[in-house]
Order: sequence, then C-alpha cells, then structure tokens
Amino acid sequence: MDNNTKLKIRINSLKRLKKEYLYYNKELIDNENKLNNMKKDGMDEYDIKKQQGIVDETKLMIPNVKKRLQDRIEGFEIFIQDAQFDLNLDEETMKEINNVSEILKEEH
Repeated sequence: MDNNTKLKIRINSLKRLKKEYLYYNKELIDNENKLNNMKKDGMDEYDIKKQQGIVDETKLMIPNVKKRLQDRIEGFEIFIQDAQFDLNLDEETMKEINNVSEILKEEH
C-alpha cells in the first residue's frame, strides 16, 4: 500500500474518531439533562436508576474514545514525519491534512 493511501486512511480514521468523541460528549449532556428532568419531575425511582446507568456508561466511553483519538493523532504525526518526502500531495489531500491539523490543535 502506498503512502498516499495510508495517509487517506489515517485522515479518515481521525475524522471518524473525532466525530465519535463529539457525539459521546453531546450524548452525555443530553442524558444528564434527561436525568435531571426525570428527578425534577419525580419520575419512578427505577427509571431514574436506569437513566443514571446510561449516564455512567456514557461517562466511561469518553476517556476511551479520547485515548484512541490521542493515540491516532500521535501515530498520524509520526507517519507524516516519516513519509513526508514520499507523499504526492494534491490540493484535496492538503485540505484534509489542514483539517487534521485542526483536530491536533483542539486535542493538545
């Protein structure tokens, strides 16, 4: 597999993990809001416990996804350093790398 193909795979992987990370953060906020509303409305204790379980599960997923994203970012940085002279970068690929650079800035 040539380096340009590997680069595209790494870029797409980073974008997917960033989406996943953002999704879990949004899901956590939504589930916490739902839990708070359930408590405020005096819902059944069983339902509240179930919702609390959902919130706790989501909280567990965030560090996992963040760690995987950080690992992929580090791998991407190493790949770029190692392969920089072998890459034939077109304009579209440069845009993708710039987007990944934004991910790097946000996460570090």
